Amino acid sequence: MVPIPAFTHRRSGEPIEIDGKQFPYLKAIGAYTTLFNLAGNPVIVLPLSQSQQGLPIGVQLVGRRGSDMRLTAIAETLTQITGEFQPPPGYYSATRRSEVRSQKSEVRS
Repeated sequence: MVPIPAFTHRRSGEPIEIDGKQFPYLKAIGAYTTLFNLAGNPVIVLPLSQSQQGLPIGVQLVGRRGSDMRLTAIAETLTQITGEFQPPPGYYSATRRSEVRSQKSEVRS
């Protein structure tokens, strides 16, 4: 298992604060994932809980090469134990506002 940082949405490239420290965007989102992608290991990221701010707290499960189906079964079992993902408060309203802005932008183009 590998930790996955939770952070609010932002423009790509903006620094991300983790535990009170600023990290470059790509380092924060890829520090724990890139190695496994390059090595060819199967990986699944699951939300397990939420922070006090309502952000998802996730875990990344890494399997041996060729163990994709076993890793998927483990992820399904964990999801049954921890429950389905619950979006942070305001997620749907923020998502909807973003969709409306995107649609307005497309109409103007």
